[in-house]
Amino acid sequence: MTTDAHYQEGSSVVLTAVPAFGWEFVQWQGDIGSRESSTTITMDRPMHAEALFSQAPQVMPGEPESVVLSSTDYRFFPYDEASGFRIEPPSDASEIRIGFEASTPGVEVDLFVKAGSDSLSWSYGEDGQTPAFHADFESVQPGGSESVVINASSDPPLDPSRTYFVSFVAFNPGTRIEGTLSVEVERGPSVSLLADASPRALTFVSPPDTDPPTQVVRLTNRGSSPFRYVLNSDRTWLSAHPATGMLAAGATTEATVSTLSAGKWPDTHRGQLTVTLSVPSGQNARTLPSIPVAFVVTPDSGIDSTPATPLVDQVLNSASQAAGAAPLSIVDVYGTDLALGNGSADESVRNGLDPLPTLLHGASLTVTDSIGKSRLGGLLYVSPTEISFLVPDGVLPGAATVIVRRGEVVSDPFSFEVTAVAPGLFSANLDGAGPAWAFAIRVDSSGGQSTAPLANFDASAGSRVSIPLNLGPVGDQVYLQMFGTGIRGWERELSCTVGGTNVEINSLAPHLDSPGIDQIILGPLPRDLAGSGEVDVILVADGLSSNSVSLSIE
Repeated sequence: MTTDAHYQEGSSVVLTAVPAFGWEFVQWQGDIGSRESSTTITMDRPMHAEALFSQAPQVMPGEPESVVLSSTDYRFFPYDEASGFRIEPPSDASEIRIGFEASTPGVEVDLFVKAGSDSLSWSYGEDGQTPAFHADFESVQPGGSESVVINASSDPPLDPSRTYFVSFVAFNPGTRIEGTLSVEVERGPSVSLLADASPRALTFVSPPDTDPPTQVVRLTNRGSSPFRYVLNSDRTWLSAHPATGMLAAGATTEATVSTLSAGKWPDTHRGQLTVTLSVPSGQNARTLPSIPVAFVVTPDSGIDSTPATPLVDQVLNSASQAAGAAPLSIVDVYGTDLALGNGSADESVRNGLDPLPTLLHGASLTVTDSIGKSRLGGLLYVSPTEISFLVPDGVLPGAATVIVRRGEVVSDPFSFEVTAVAPGLFSANLDGAGPAWAFAIRVDSSGGQSTAPLANFDASAGSRVSIPLNLGPVGDQVYLQMFGTGIRGWERELSCTVGGTNVEINSLAPHLDSPGIDQIILGPLPRDLAGSGEVDVILVADGLSSNSVSLSIE
């Protein structure tokens, strides 16, 4: 398919989505809602499109599906992606009702539904033990009988153009659970507030005291009822006109967005536009996802008519702080004049809820792989001397180059090597050495579980130091939760040693909430490691060794 690029206004672009074996194309997401795998768009504005693929089977209204949740050893287990199901509502749907009934007695199953994603993200609560699952809809009734209703009054409301994915979470270790999933659809007129706002983000660039050209936000009413819209700004320098109006069903309108440069210093200034919709009666209301706005004020050309050119000195694995990069790994670029200021991706992005930005504080970064294919890197953090970015998926192994663009100036290409895996383990001080960024997960003889960090900050040392780990009584089992990057692409070999002793890798998977981070669970730790003191932890993936980090074992 076509990747990031610039096109002349009015150009026709053909997008083609080709699923891998075992996958199925579902629909285009973003500014294009087509369910056709090959579609043609006309470039009349900035557009974002993403192909949605899935292994989840489709469940049809009125045709119940048998569900089998396999037995696991975990106290709770999510069944999502290929283990879940997808629902594609008809265009005239006004309500969908999803129900699950377990036929296995005495079990607890929760039902979760997400729009546009088959991955059910989750995290532990503050106690380190209670899971919190992140979905658009959920039914967490006790037992194995669950239901979810989605209609115009839901939050978010029903959007028939979206694909809905059903996931399950079971809380019965060692139990195979069987049941039935059913979907019922009501059709007919709805006051559902279905709308799109595009583009999904805006960036303005200008020197001080010069207002940049205005841009346009387009609102489209995809529902069956007219609605009133209101565009609100959270910054005095940011405005939209008209800020309010009525939009008929199926109609499109445009609002002009402008920024005022007066009094703005050279930096990246951030704001957002919020679009609120309501039906004429005022009984229903909905707020669309906010539109982030970046206003990059560049240094005054009258002070320096030749802006400093970004200079790249090093490209290092973010975890190991050594050479090594792999697709979907985190890499740090070091140099000078890389960005106009300091900043990181928004919290929602860092938690995996939105795509990573490709422009922060005036800086963007392009990776060109061994066959000359160029892709923008997703930015996690930028400053004048450092940029942390996610190596784009699809970058081929071999010699690659990176360039940094800051405003209108571009660095020279800097060469680095990309491999299928580039294992790095994060240390507690994020310098690639010393105490590991790790947690001990202790399971006692009764099955109770607790989690504790293995490093903390020591004021006298001015850094994080190891917390000694006690393996406890004979009945306890201790696992290690560690974090790395550049590991997930392994194919042939994956092993780990602690103090020179091989320790089983219980699981390795992309962290659900942090782009580019791989989560590793090791263990249980052999009891003959007790009393070892400071020991090294080294991971090997497909013959490549990670950096060495340390633990202290009593």
